[in-house]
Amino acid sequence: MTPDLGDLNAFMAQLQGHPEERALNQLLLRSMMQAVYTASDIGHYGLAAEYYLHFTSPIRRYPDLVVHRALLRELGISDEPFPDELEELAEWTSVRERELSSVEYKADEICLAWLLERRLFEEGWEAEFDGEIVGAIGSGVFVRFDAVFEGYVPARKLPGDYFELNPLATALVGRRSGYSYRLGDGIRVRVERIEKPSGRVSLEVVSA
Repeated sequence: MTPDLGDLNAFMAQLQGHPEERALNQLLLRSMMQAVYTASDIGHYGLAAEYYLHFTSPIRRYPDLVVHRALLRELGISDEPFPDELEELAEWTSVRERELSSVEYKADEICLAWLLERRLFEEGWEAEFDGEIVGAIGSGVFVRFDAVFEGYVPARKLPGDYFELNPLATALVGRRSGYSYRLGDGIRVRVERIEKPSGRVSLEVVSA
C-alpha cells in the first residue's frame, strides 16, 4: 500500500519536536524507492506532483543534456530527434549515478576519519561526544556525533545486557532488561579506533 501523502504529512506534523520524529524520517527514507531516470513521466511521490522533471543547470550530466535538447526542439530552435535508446540510456545513467554516489559517500567517510583523528590528537583520545543513534543492525548501532562524524558501536560492547534487533529494525533491545537503544536516542560516546584507509570509526558508550 502507498499511503496518501496528505495523511502522511499530517501525521509527521504531529510528531514535530518528539524524539520519534527523526527516527520516522529515517524509516520513511529507507522505505522509499531510490530515484531513477526514466523516459516516462511518472510524477514525484514525495512532492505530490503528477508531473515531474529532474533537471539541474548549468548542465552537469547527460540527462540534463537530453532535457535541453527536448526544450530546444519544442521551441522550434532545433529539430534534433530523441535518441532511439532513451529508456536504455535512462537506466544506464541511473546506475552510473548510484555508483558515483557510493564513491562520493566513501570519500567523505575517509576525509572525515582523517579530520577526526587530527581533532583527537589535539584534544586527547579521552574526549567524549554527545551523539544520536542514526542506524541499527543486528550487530550494533551507528551513531552520528559532533554534527558531522559517524561511528559504530558493536552490540557486544553495549553495556549491561545482551542486545538484539527488534522486528522493525528500529532498536536494539536488551534480552533481560528490556532496555533499548532506539533510532533518534541520544547517546554519549568516545572514539575507540579510527581506520583511516576505510573511513571506519569504532566507538564505545560512555552513557546513554
